[in-house]
Amino acid sequence: MKAGLILFGEYHVRPFLRFVAVGGLATIVYFVSLSLQIEFARVDYRVAISIAYAFSVAVNFFANKLFTFQGEQLLAPVGQAFRYAVLVVLNYIITLGITALVVECLGFAAYIGVALSIPVTLVTGYLVSQFWIFKSRKTTNVQ
Repeated sequence: MKAGLILFGEYHVRPFLRFVAVGGLATIVYFVSLSLQIEFARVDYRVAISIAYAFSVAVNFFANKLFTFQGEQLLAPVGQAFRYAVLVVLNYIITLGITALVVECLGFAAYIGVALSIPVTLVTGYLVSQFWIFKSRKTTNVQ
């Protein structure tokens, strides 16, 4: 079976939809935290992004572990946490980079930059989660 069919095949529809739902919840947590910090506490957008990102990461990891990939045999939790930390750093760099570009070069609000980073980190997050962090034997044995 070709890689494209494996990636977008029936096996991935439900986990992807659950992943998107979890991402929606984490995004709400992220934007509420970001808004409170920027609008009420007057925290610099770079610091606010960092703190909001930490809250969002915790929600994302545990919800994906317990809900998105619940029915699959998961690799050791310590390994998952390490691999998830790698994804967090990658998505954090993507988010800060896009946001800095939008704020510093285009003069738009940080919210716009963060919003523009979401589709990029969504795709990166799902692929890395499915095929590396929460990799199951079922995914590994597909040819």
